[in-house]
Amino acid sequence: EQRTDEVKAELQRIGAQIKETQGMEGSQNIDVQRSLSSIKAFARNKDLPSAAVVFNRLKLSGVSMRPQLYNCYLDACVQCGSTSACLKLFEEMKQLGYVDIVSYNTMLKAYLASNRMEEARALVKEMSARGFPANKVTYNELLNAKVASRDRQGMWAIVDEMLAAGLKVNLITCSI
Repeated sequence: EQRTDEVKAELQRIGAQIKETQGMEGSQNIDVQRSLSSIKAFARNKDLPSAAVVFNRLKLSGVSMRPQLYNCYLDACVQCGSTSACLKLFEEMKQLGYVDIVSYNTMLKAYLASNRMEEARALVKEMSARGFPANKVTYNELLNAKVASRDRQGMWAIVDEMLAAGLKVNLITCSI
């Protein structure tokens, strides 16, 4: 409860600061960083509505929105367990041309967290079709889901796919 109050106080301070400093050179980077920190803090507290307020305030502030900013909020949606918010934001990101490999891997995490393996697999195919081949993070997320479901055969199939794609198993893969 105390942590939530502290984060909300930070949000109010940031909101005021965005309005006060927009005209000052270089200040937008500071405001963006503070906003991203607030979004992450709200996500850790599972407070998606407050994270959404910060994100929307950032969009309205006039700062140049970049894929990284959207990815931060997308990750907050995942951490808060809102697959519907993830899907809506991901579609918006596609329309804006803001999706990248990080966006796809974050969306993959959302599907896997809600046991939507078929949609996760379709997303991996879409990634590749859009020019974002699966990377180690992609395969490690898929592998982690197979481990969590105790699917030994599926685990080895993911490792085989990873190797077939020319990616080597790393320490993270082995720790899963």
